[in-house]
Amino acid sequence: ELTALGAQVTLAACDLSDRDSVAALLAEHPVDAVVHTAGVARLTPLDRLTAAELAETNAAKVTGADLLDDLLGDRPLDAFVLFSSIAGVWGSGDHGAYAAANAHLDALAHRRRAAGRPATSVAWGPWAGSGMAADGGVLDDLRRRGLTALQPEAAVDALFDALAGDDPAPVVAEVDWARFSRLFALTRHSPLLQEVAPATGTAGDGNARPDSPEPAQGPDTADELRRKLTALPAPDRGPALVDLVRTTAAEVLGHGAGARVESRRGFLELGFDSLTTLEFRDRITARTGIALPATAAFDHPTPAALAAHLETVLLADGGGGGAALLAEADRFAESLAALPADDEHRTALADRLRRIADRLQETAGLAPGTGDPATGDAPDEEFADASVDDMLALIENEFRNS
Repeated sequence: ELTALGAQVTLAACDLSDRDSVAALLAEHPVDAVVHTAGVARLTPLDRLTAAELAETNAAKVTGADLLDDLLGDRPLDAFVLFSSIAGVWGSGDHGAYAAANAHLDALAHRRRAAGRPATSVAWGPWAGSGMAADGGVLDDLRRRGLTALQPEAAVDALFDALAGDDPAPVVAEVDWARFSRLFALTRHSPLLQEVAPATGTAGDGNARPDSPEPAQGPDTADELRRKLTALPAPDRGPALVDLVRTTAAEVLGHGAGARVESRRGFLELGFDSLTTLEFRDRITARTGIALPATAAFDHPTPAALAAHLETVLLADGGGGGAALLAEADRFAESLAALPADDEHRTALADRLRRIADRLQETAGLAPGTGDPATGDAPDEEFADASVDDMLALIENEFRNS
């Protein structure tokens, strides 16, 4: 196709991590534009990354780009294009070396622009077709996380737009921000994604895998579970809930039976990540009627621990009352943490929470705003004068610490 358009095509083998090889290539084939697309994606957790793996990743992406930059020097170029990745912008699990290498490319583009040289480092999302993430299983997993693969034709069009723009390091990706940001921030704090306006919304049920079999829903299921538990001898209730948790964990992990999930082995050790954690929470909530927070698998880190929590909530007061409300309060605190600082409802929320707290005090036989008669504690004097931000921060901290 290129030769039909009048271009001359030369395929030349060259070790881009070897300075002499790159210099010889450029001497034999003078260029007026560079498009650097090399890369090695290696799935290795940062704490298990070896020096050899880091060097291999850097050689493919960093060393070659640096040598091209250095050897071309001030030679006039129409373009100096680097193919970077979103992994270098906001990070990516098990891509520690790859993320660092791509961040280096973005920095190189900024440095060249500052020196008056052309440079554009495009941080790509996953490509369909023949991209590095083009494996069907990988793309399906990324889609469930909120990243849709770019079609090559659309990506090339976006590349032309990026080259025509002023940004030395643009990002080109198709992202469902509500789903992606919630999953991404589940195990890490991300100020960057909090600045993305759509990310402040609630993903709701969109976090569940769209192609997963839906667990039974509704209060009938939860009521039936409570009836079965109360009909069992007390010593058998805990094991029954452990089996429920193990079976559900096996489903989201793709195992055939709950027997493969050890009751005292940590969820993270079993292979849970942010995506499976949310799906697991959704399934447990549907089957028990308990509104668990998204961090349930981290708050109760083994099937046995989570089953003990479920037993307390389900049976301590028949599955309702204060224990269930505390679980609901945890979920509310999770939503509260994502509330933007400039949200117009913050003042109304703080006022509503004050009134709820006053009613709770009154039903306990206390005057609104008073301390605990059992301890003689009185509220801090400054509590009455607390700002909206102070009130919301206090409530969030109390929920998270409880």
